[in-house]
Amino acid sequence: MSIRIVYYNHVGKVSGAEKVLFTLLSASQAGVERFVISPPSAEIAEFCARHNIPHVEVAELRARFTSNPYMLFRYLISALSVAREIRSTICKLQPDLIHANSTRAGAVAFLASLG
Repeated sequence: MSIRIVYYNHVGKVSGAEKVLFTLLSASQAGVERFVISPPSAEIAEFCARHNIPHVEVAELRARFTSNPYMLFRYLISALSVAREIRSTICKLQPDLIHANSTRAGAVAFLASLG
């Protein structure tokens, strides 16, 4: 019996957190089906192809922590839009577990998996 895990990264840029994710994903995981959801990124797509991990592209989350009501509204719209895309992917993949690679990714994955 295998377990299906979706790894969601909210940005396409590869920096520290993404390198940790790559380390996690490159480890041999017998009995685990892995999928990566992230914005378009040549580095992430190349890594996934090299490790035979399906990569699903979604829009980049454009959200920051702010007290500006106008920006907060724009960020909320971005989060809801990306959550809708991720929800669609989650419904297709039917994962057993979702790994969000940051606090913001966790908030969006939470919204996407409600219900």
